[in-house]
Amino acid sequence: SRTHAEGLVSFLIEDFYNELAPTGRLETLGALAKRTVAYYDSLPPALVTPQTRLNRAMALVREGSAQIASGNQKAANQSFDEARTAFEKLRAAGDDGEPVIYGLALISYNEGYGPAAGGGSSAQIDQAAALLRPLVNGSNPSRRVRQLYADTLNIVCLVQPPRQALATCDEALKLLEGLG
Repeated sequence: SRTHAEGLVSFLIEDFYNELAPTGRLETLGALAKRTVAYYDSLPPALVTPQTRLNRAMALVREGSAQIASGNQKAANQSFDEARTAFEKLRAAGDDGEPVIYGLALISYNEGYGPAAGGGSSAQIDQAAALLRPLVNGSNPSRRVRQLYADTLNIVCLVQPPRQALATCDEALKLLEGLG
């Protein structure tokens, strides 16, 4: 039942994020993510599984997203750094699954969005695109992967030369059309 409860909390964090992000009202999500991380931190080591580590890392990413939205860049950086470390440990242990790659790409997207959208460096956005591209071009990419890749391409095109940007924007548009 703990596995089901963790799955429900993870679903709620993702669902709330998708609903609240467009409104800019992420304080509720931030509070939920913070409590989720605290729950995972309180577990005895014997109960911590790779899935628990993955869920905790994703909660940290969503907490970081909420912290950025509230203007707390320092706290967001700490959350993202801790999540990145967790995802990289999972990857080093052989987990190259979509959730790990998606988590790493989401961190890069969040960290690179502001600078790239402002006409600055797009290195982190480019990294997010590079992580997501194989998943999008693979068999049966999830909706969240396709959505994040389209969002990423929309930022990538802002810093590209016009002809290249047009092709990138067209690719993003096709993905979005496929999502409905």
